Amino acid sequence: MIQPVKDSVLAKSSVVPTDARSARFEAAIRGFLHKRLQLKLDVLQKQRAKLKDSQADKVREIEHKRKKEIARHQLEEWIADAARRASRIEQATHILKLTHPQAKGSNLLALGNKAIGETYVGTHTIGRDDLRLDVIGDAAALDVAAFLRVRVDGKSLLDYANSQDPALAAAFCEDRPQAEKWMEAFGRLAQPRGPLSSHKFAKQVYWPVTDGSKAKYHLLAPLFSTSIAHYVWKIIEEDRFSVDAQNARAARRAGAAYPHGYRTYPDLAIQRVGGANPQNAGQLNLERNGKNYLLPSLPPTWRSERAHPPLHVNSIFDHLFSNRNRVRRALRAVHQLGDGGVAADSGPAGHIRIGVARELRDELLQFAAELHELKAGWTLDPDCQLNSEEQCWLDPRRAAQDESFAALCRANGWQDTICARYANWLNVRLGIPAALRNQTEAAHWASFLDKELHMTRIELSCHD
Repeated sequence: MIQPVKDSVLAKSSVVPTDARSARFEAAIRGFLHKRLQLKLDVLQKQRAKLKDSQADKVREIEHKRKKEIARHQLEEWIADAARRASRIEQATHILKLTHPQAKGSNLLALGNKAIGETYVGTHTIGRDDLRLDVIGDAAALDVAAFLRVRVDGKSLLDYANSQDPALAAAFCEDRPQAEKWMEAFGRLAQPRGPLSSHKFAKQVYWPVTDGSKAKYHLLAPLFSTSIAHYVWKIIEEDRFSVDAQNARAARRAGAAYPHGYRTYPDLAIQRVGGANPQNAGQLNLERNGKNYLLPSLPPTWRSERAHPPLHVNSIFDHLFSNRNRVRRALRAVHQLGDGGVAADSGPAGHIRIGVARELRDELLQFAAELHELKAGWTLDPDCQLNSEEQCWLDPRRAAQDESFAALCRANGWQDTICARYANWLNVRLGIPAALRNQTEAAHWASFLDKELHMTRIELSCHD
């Protein structure tokens, strides 16, 4: 009978390194190899169990395979083989085969440009801690990528290989030049394979550029971002199938209370990529079993009552905005939390309050959009007592027919004034006492509010 492999089978003949970091590397590597070897031995054990004692030749064949697998999974032998196979795969965040399975151009490894900020969504939006890098190439070498993802002290083995870490080299073997060559081979996983190229099956877009009086174009080849797709897939999977989400749905059906709510995704579509071999389109596509979620990107169907100009008030924040139905419902949700909704910046109460703040931000922008549909110059009505900043915001088309008003709108500062007024209104309505706002425990709330006001100011500037 084939017995499970023991740690002693993988024991290194030489002395265990005394360096603490090198020892941690070696322990992590041996743990990875032990799990892989045990899976292969389990398969052989099942094959052996189906054989009869009279089938001696096949029994010997399985025993030979067992010894061969144990030899292959010795540390130095496996590392040497993995370094040779590393050239068959490459790391990427954008994969061409996810656009077309027969495309043979370049893939890209792009961690994102943080200078873009929050205005656009990209790989920079995810953040390095949550960003998963994909691996594409020979399916028989994907185990090398899994090995290089092993983490020690918060960093992957690939990170250490790229930096030629001496402790990792010592864990690989005693021959330092050989270990450095292996690390160099692993480090090439994150490097492009030859010059960048597109393919006839890739998507291509002619993008106009100006060059004096001549019309010219750049030919752009957009690539599918496998890292963003995987990040979205994980969120939706958790929201749809996690135990917590299912319990929240069950509580709603039963009319019972539950600590938090759940998310739903109406009109969700699923795109299958790769057919029976999803690993051909990347390791992450294999983890998703070829499944990619597509959210509906349709224009909204909006019906609203005709807006009325806010007359006889100095600010829409005094009464008008607070009395909108959606605003009242949102504020009621916070007030029902009691004291937890006042001071808590974490836990269910804090999450609800942050969600309410975002809902109020959206409703504020919607209210402004409704007033933008009024006849230009409605702020000239003698009964209009709105402050000048909100006039610039809510009656932007008046500037086209009133030069003095246009000059006022062009002046800097009215967006900041409105953001500050909105922040004060929001803090008061959400029950954030002034004393708490100056304390350390309110730092999370202040940081969140700053980000929300930044996004709100961007929206306001669109109408400047």
